[in-house]
Parts: sequence; C-alpha cells; structure tokens
Amino acid sequence: MRKKFPELTRVRGHYHCVLWGRCPHWWLIRAEGEIIDPTASQFPSRGAGYYEPWDESKPEPTGKCLNCGDYCYNGEACCSDQCGKAFSDHCMKPINTTGKIV
Repeated sequence: MRKKFPELTRVRGHYHCVLWGRCPHWWLIRAEGEIIDPTASQFPSRGAGYYEPWDESKPEPTGKCLNCGDYCYNGEACCSDQCGKAFSDHCMKPINTTGKIV
C-alpha cells in the first residue's frame, strides 16, 4: 500500500488492542496525522485501539524477561537483577515425587 500511496509514512510501534493488549505492529499515517491501518482487521478490536509509535531514540529490545515478560536489552534473559533473582529462585525450588513444585 505504501508503494501505491507514497504520500503515506510507514510507522512502527505498538497497537494496544482491548482484548490482546500491547502488540508490536506497523501502520501508515497521512501528513495530517490520520492513521491508515490496512491490517487492522487482524485484531479483535479492528483498529479501534490505541496506536503508540516507537521512539527511535530508545534502545531496541532483544527479547522478553523470563520472569515478568517485560522487554530485555543487550541479550539479557531477565530485565533486571531483581527479576533474575526471582526467576532463579523459582527454578531452584524442589520438586516432589508427583512432579509438582513444592
């Protein structure tokens, strides 16, 4: 669609769907600020949610935290030392004979 309408600007960021939450997404925008999302129908909210452009001055996330699910940077497995400790503590819990964590 961008090739057919070169006056549109491609934007990356997150779409906030009322049912699915915050989703990474790309969309188009007119010079006046009107959002054009040719793929909005993939979301249950059909584009009625909030579009949040990515701030290009921010560092790029490299994954999600194994403990809380927030973004991680620089290839880290957890987003903070606190989350890393909580995840490690969870992994070190003993398992009883039924296979359940005690």
